[in-house]
Amino acid sequence: MRIHTILSSRVDGPGLRVVLFMQGCSLGCRFCQNRHLWNAQGGKEMNVEDVAEAILSHPDYCGNVTITGGEPFEQYESLAFLTCILKQKGSHIIVYSGYTFEELVSNRKIAVFPHIDVLVDGRFIYELDNPYLSYRGNQRVIDIPQTLKTGQISLLDWDSPQVIVDPEGNLLIPQGLGDMFAEIGESHSSPRCGQTVRHKMIHRSDRWQENQKLFADVMENQAMLLGETV
Repeated sequence: MRIHTILSSRVDGPGLRVVLFMQGCSLGCRFCQNRHLWNAQGGKEMNVEDVAEAILSHPDYCGNVTITGGEPFEQYESLAFLTCILKQKGSHIIVYSGYTFEELVSNRKIAVFPHIDVLVDGRFIYELDNPYLSYRGNQRVIDIPQTLKTGQISLLDWDSPQVIVDPEGNLLIPQGLGDMFAEIGESHSSPRCGQTVRHKMIHRSDRWQENQKLFADVMENQAMLLGETV
């Protein structure tokens, strides 16, 4: 299979996850953040077993895996084999795809489904990108085991904006909440489908008490503010 990279992330699905970026995509969504992954001849070639081992042995692996791209289903057989291996090891697997669930079923690309937990599906549509959503922009979040059980598409609720404090003291928040935390510290955007702002909280003694109070005030008012904006 052809991949771009494997890394750890807190913005490609809930929790700390090991993320596989697969190489190659023919969909060409406008304003795609990963245009460098479109070229099907880019990246590097690896055996599926070696990719699985690299994921499972990653120092940040804690059972959570995200597979994105590029377009994973354009390497369908490799994806099916990989997810089978990972699920046998007990991984929780999220797959991001520009194809919808219905398109994948219609094209008979369904062997992956028994081995994954979540499918984030559909084209990235810039005009529908919601800056307040966590972990994606406009796509659906499908609970695959429940969908297979009932025969009806079952959606997970990822709609509530999340404020995460990582072990390094960074705040990870949807792009739309960036201004609310602008005074807490330095910030930069982390790419994904729907942008995430990472704020580095300032721990200098002359700012820490001030930042603590500001953070508490923002969190106290968050529900009211989100109710007005979402």
